[in-house]
Amino acid sequence: MATSKNRRLWEKYGFYSKGDGTVGIRHPPKFRNETEEARWWEQTSDAMFEFAAEHGLKGKRPARGATPPTSIRLRPEDIERARKLAARRGLAYQTYLKMLLHEALEKEERKAVA
Repeated sequence: MATSKNRRLWEKYGFYSKGDGTVGIRHPPKFRNETEEARWWEQTSDAMFEFAAEHGLKGKRPARGATPPTSIRLRPEDIERARKLAARRGLAYQTYLKMLLHEALEKEERKAVA
């Protein structure tokens, strides 16, 4: 059973079942920096976990090989920059590059719609 504090967070941020076994957030806050965002995730992770448990959400994992491999040639300097920036975030550099690509594609799609 979820605590009343966590239920208030569910309502405040609009937690919902995305229909794929994961939790969605209708009203995520705006963050000024990564520290503020990390603090928010730390403070709301229990509420999200309780929401998922109470609603029978098990999460999802892509099937092995669901993301096709691709190759691109990058300058060694860019790879080194990515490694350093990824390390600051505690990420592998390939994960970091995928994240950057994903964010850039979403930004371009939003610009194209506007």
